[in-house]
Amino acid sequence: MTNFDEKLTENMRTYKALENEVLPRDFTREGLVRHLRERAKKTAALLAENNALIQAHLTPLMEGPLTEAQADRLFALARALHDSNRQHSLDRGLALEIHNRLLVYAREKGDIPRQVRSLQDAGLIYRDLHYVMQLQGNPEMFADRAEAYLREGAGFAAQYFEISNETTRRPIIACMVNLNGLLAMARENFREALAPFFTSVDALLAFCHDERVRAHDPDFPWDSYITSVRLNICSWVDAFALTGPDAPERDPVLARRIRDSFHALSAPFWTPLMTEYMHFAVNYYAQEAPSPAELPATLRRLYARVDDADYSSTGLFDMGFIPFFFIACLDTYPTENPEATKQEINSVMSRVTSYFQKMPAGIVREIANDYISRFAKVIGSANIPWDTYIDLLLRFTSFGHLSTYVHAVQVQRLTEILARHFITRKPAYFIGMCGASTSQEVTDHADAILHLISRAALCHDIGKISYINTVSLHSRRLFDFEFDIIKEHIRADTLLGNNHASAQMHCLADVIKGHHKWYDGTGGYPQWFNNRASPFAFVIDMVSVADSIDAATDTVGRSYAHGLTLEQIIAEIQAQAGTRYHPEIAAALEDTALKEEIQTCLTTGREETYFNAYRTIPS
Repeated sequence: MTNFDEKLTENMRTYKALENEVLPRDFTREGLVRHLRERAKKTAALLAENNALIQAHLTPLMEGPLTEAQADRLFALARALHDSNRQHSLDRGLALEIHNRLLVYAREKGDIPRQVRSLQDAGLIYRDLHYVMQLQGNPEMFADRAEAYLREGAGFAAQYFEISNETTRRPIIACMVNLNGLLAMARENFREALAPFFTSVDALLAFCHDERVRAHDPDFPWDSYITSVRLNICSWVDAFALTGPDAPERDPVLARRIRDSFHALSAPFWTPLMTEYMHFAVNYYAQEAPSPAELPATLRRLYARVDDADYSSTGLFDMGFIPFFFIACLDTYPTENPEATKQEINSVMSRVTSYFQKMPAGIVREIANDYISRFAKVIGSANIPWDTYIDLLLRFTSFGHLSTYVHAVQVQRLTEILARHFITRKPAYFIGMCGASTSQEVTDHADAILHLISRAALCHDIGKISYINTVSLHSRRLFDFEFDIIKEHIRADTLLGNNHASAQMHCLADVIKGHHKWYDGTGGYPQWFNNRASPFAFVIDMVSVADSIDAATDTVGRSYAHGLTLEQIIAEIQAQAGTRYHPEIAAALEDTALKEEIQTCLTTGREETYFNAYRTIPS
């Protein structure tokens, strides 16, 4: 096929439109299920066709020698797939793979223009992935690669006057600017990150102010580049304003540079509310001894002015940041009335949850997910009841991706079915849970034990909250690095924050970490977690089986599902009994009554779950 790249791009655009489809609000349950099944078939067909196109036409180009014309075509394809505006980006992972191939080609040829362009684009993708993993709790995963690519591109500034091509010079500056932005992300590691950040700041400012450079390219947006640097400097104020009385000792040089950078901005680059916050925070950091009450009071006033009905880019930004800062501030600074503070935090959470629950269809999900993921991190340290906390996390997950939320509910229900079966027949497996020290006490505490198991199962995939719309919705087979990102969802116990110390959170954390690890420890992930050493090992084993059953049988909303029957997935589970799956759970699946209950959950139960989610969650 001579136009495989056009067809591939067209398919990806169609796939994205289907995934982001705004569903009519008048579906019956039967109508919704029928529509979702048809959509899943369409997306599955697109996925299969794209895999075939990539294998037949793109893979030979990626693995074999390239001509100039082929390299140009690959670059055009990569640019079509990835846009810095995430609303228009189709497939950043495939674009990254192409740019990495083009870098090899450019280095072999000594082609600086091509090299710089791919360094810029690949560096930006790695920077975005780094940001996603910051939210996920693994900030180092792509940091080195992002910095290496952007630093290499920025290094060509030494040859700036020797490069005749203007389209090559501009990406060099873009690499310098984005390298500075990347280094600004590390401000939480204050002492280690400050020196390299300001080294890049000074080099970039000197370059952009150099009269010879400006005369060489008078049409370049030098002032906007300088503004980007000033904004990056201002962002460092967050490292102090929200860390409370134990913040690092104020650095007078940094305070001056933050203040000077803020006042040098010619126009506000935040929303009006965020500009007010930044103005206060900058002055707050510059002061010698501010009152601890000043920041919470200021944020309380700003929070009161956030508009619950505004879903414009301004409204999303305000609701995404002002309450986040306010909650972090309330949770960090000492108070004379801890109970009142807890109630205020819960009130803010309820308001934010309601705002996102009413979010109109059509809002770019990945952008909304950025804000939601920030809340997932901050509420982990908030001192709120664990049930309330889990409800918030699950609500946030549902905003991100409907079928992931439905899968969580289905795994919860299947695990409950298994748990009731074994509490009745093998109560010894649950000794130690909810204070039960004997089999009889397990029976006596069955409701509390079931509640705990149910919540843990519901949260098994909670770690996908920060990246579900970033890497796992592509209309093709995933690359290894994307699968590595997905595997990081088992680190979501970092979202549990201070609540992790409770017995309930210990159970949740172990289920999150262990539900992809094999029963005998020989396969699955992560290698560093030992399921058998967990006091909740049997809960993990049940969730693992429930997870496999639902994932393999859902043909309503999951285009990548295996589409197996219950009998087929039971046969697979039993074939791996004693290795991947707990042998007694695998054997129990032969029980006729248990099997019938599971089958009902997978048919009418699943349809009802999708319909309830459709009625209550923004499409």
